[in-house]
Amino acid sequence: MRILIIGSKGMLGQACVKHFSKSHKVNVFDDRYSLENREVFAKLILEFDVDLIIHCVGKIPQLTSDEADLFHINAVMTMDIVNIIDENNIPFIYPSTDCVFNGHGPDDYYSKYQFQDCSNSYGTSKLLGEKIVLTSNNGYVVRVSIIGPDRRPSAQGLWNWVSNWPIGAVIDGFTNHTWNGITTLQWCKEIEKLFILGKPDRRLYQLGTAKRISKYNLIKLIASKLGKENTINEVSTAQNVNRSLIPDYYVQDIEIQIDEIVGNEDLL
Repeated sequence: MRILIIGSKGMLGQACVKHFSKSHKVNVFDDRYSLENREVFAKLILEFDVDLIIHCVGKIPQLTSDEADLFHINAVMTMDIVNIIDENNIPFIYPSTDCVFNGHGPDDYYSKYQFQDCSNSYGTSKLLGEKIVLTSNNGYVVRVSIIGPDRRPSAQGLWNWVSNWPIGAVIDGFTNHTWNGITTLQWCKEIEKLFILGKPDRRLYQLGTAKRISKYNLIKLIASKLGKENTINEVSTAQNVNRSLIPDYYVQDIEIQIDEIVGNEDLL
């Protein structure tokens, strides 16, 4: 299969290139997308004879304080790309996030049919991106929170934060923030199963593990796997945060997922 990855330099894009290049022909589009280079992108689709597009470009609040940039990248850019893929009838995967929910509702899991009550610009921009993609007959949304290594010096993700803890630093971990996301490697494996080895039977997928884990226990688990010996304090915030999702099907336990990354030096 010929796979085009939009945005190969971010955390998810890196994982996609490494995973899919093993068995498929992969090309990337890393230019900052704009109306000016729209024709370049459209030409690449035709010349590479693309079978599947994975849209790994996305702005997160940790990397920008510009709300307009969040909406431009996560929604406006997505809208124009959707128009192009519809012209060429190519399946298009939009990675979304549990942040389309605010996490302050009942202490339960979110169904994909529940109202998306995001209360910040990042969640709203991703929700707009979802709605745009779902207007296309070729668009698919995969909604889940992801963690994984990121080789960029500017990386701000949870995994890199843990791996960069200085020796002796004392860390706080939230006991009342809960999560049931997956690793970037697991995300790629699920895409392979759903869209390459199989045939997608729905337009919106929610993924996740059967058991949720507190952020305290999550960073403690990652730290132990990476050989970090920092002291981690159990702390809580005034308000619980729980964005755990009801998955369409359960993926393997998060500890197994983390072990698969740690055991593969090429991914670190």
